[in-house]
Amino acid sequence: MSTAYDFTFSCLSPAHKGAGTLQPSSAIRWQAGVGLIEVLVAVLILSLGLLGMAALQTRALQANQWSFQQGVAVMQAYDIADAIRADVPAMESGHFNVDMADAAPGGSSYAATAVAAWRANLTNLLGPEASGSITCDGQTCEIVTRWKDLRAEQGEEEDDMSMREMRIEFRP
Repeated sequence: MSTAYDFTFSCLSPAHKGAGTLQPSSAIRWQAGVGLIEVLVAVLILSLGLLGMAALQTRALQANQWSFQQGVAVMQAYDIADAIRADVPAMESGHFNVDMADAAPGGSSYAATAVAAWRANLTNLLGPEASGSITCDGQTCEIVTRWKDLRAEQGEEEDDMSMREMRIEFRP
């Protein structure tokens, strides 16, 4: 005795035609599509979300650029600090001292070439307006690095608002 098993759902079997289909209720049968106002509201909300994401992306790029510039300034300050530590007698006699407005020192001494190379690296890596100063008093040295933030806020004047500065003080 063999029995055939039917694994189909009874509401979908051909014997019950129409039992597996859903009939729309009379309350939603009159609505044929989405209204124009609903589409406009959805587009408006989507546009505002996209504008917010674009503003967020712009801020992230500005923060990333500022972080990169600050990292370069720190690495360059540590580089000149290592040069100062390498020649403590020249530091004690003031050969590493240079003001922000001074030109890069000339000469063939280790201190002069290290400061000139440091200033050149600042200009190459942080822009043409980047500069630095070193002030050593025999016990401590202060290294100041200043550069113009190229991605400063739009609308900022061409003044000190777009200039960034970093100070490091250390004992050689």
